[in-house]
Amino acid sequence: KEEIPEEKEQEESPQLKAFMKQFWSKKPKDEKPPEILDIIPCGFRPKDKVSFLLTNLYGNLYTTKDSIYFLASTKNFTLPWERITSVEKEKGFMGAYNETELVISYRSDDIISSFLLCRVKDRDGVIKKLQKLKAECEESNISQVSEGDNDGGPPLPPVPPDAIQKKMEVVV
Repeated sequence: KEEIPEEKEQEESPQLKAFMKQFWSKKPKDEKPPEILDIIPCGFRPKDKVSFLLTNLYGNLYTTKDSIYFLASTKNFTLPWERITSVEKEKGFMGAYNETELVISYRSDDIISSFLLCRVKDRDGVIKKLQKLKAECEESNISQVSEGDNDGGPPLPPVPPDAIQKKMEVVV
């Protein structure tokens, strides 16, 4: 028997083919696709629409170092880690215990929105993975900003006092 390398085996999975077709088919050929860290089968449901008649949209959540991607038959989206504000356990309707759902909150034009991931196997493990990836993204952004601020140039001179401001009348 000939052994198939793990990387080649991963390329041939239907989930990876679907990801590449949906999210990477229109990208330039020289742009390298991200490394998929995890594929999580789950359902999607908006958090703000609570209804017993609303069904979950089932698909897969793909995680990378930069973003999460959700792929289903009628809904697909990409959400960068920088926009995600929290990943938490869902408390359930009217305090009911729920062990398969989690809530992802994110910023969208200065508005915080959220959605549910439903029917997640090992919810606690998935939450830990997602929170770890979020923390790693925040750490890398902080280190990039601090490296960019220290350009090695001379410090700027202090700002002189504003003479016009001293003449102004305080109204408040």
